[in-house]
Amino acid sequence: MAIDTFETITRSPQETQELGKKFAVSLKKGDIVALFGELGSGKTTMIQGISWGLGVSKDIYVNSPSFVILKEYQGKFPIYHFDLYRLKNFCELTEIGYPDLLDNKGVVLIEWAEKIEKYLDRYIKIEIRYVNLEERRIAIENV
Repeated sequence: MAIDTFETITRSPQETQELGKKFAVSLKKGDIVALFGELGSGKTTMIQGISWGLGVSKDIYVNSPSFVILKEYQGKFPIYHFDLYRLKNFCELTEIGYPDLLDNKGVVLIEWAEKIEKYLDRYIKIEIRYVNLEERRIAIENV
């Protein structure tokens, strides 16, 4: 999926996970994936698929690190999964080593990326929007 923009509708969490797995094939060390969307829209579900596509075992429970902000998984290379929902300011992020993780050794996945968007240089934006209770409109673009 090495493209500038892509948009689709998924009709179930499983379809969102499958899309994440397919998208993961295009990722390489140093990529930053910023996810945007309302609470419950499917950001974590997408990250589950991306993680599986990068080689994380399905036996590993990939969930949202809301209370710890960061979880690390090992796949083909390190995966740093941030959930910024509870982040108060950017200083909190620097205190847990965020700048050090941008060293091209792994892939950075960020939920609630709108909280730090102005600090992101280059990234892949995934925007997930409700269509209805079951369907999600997912747009992916290089920024």
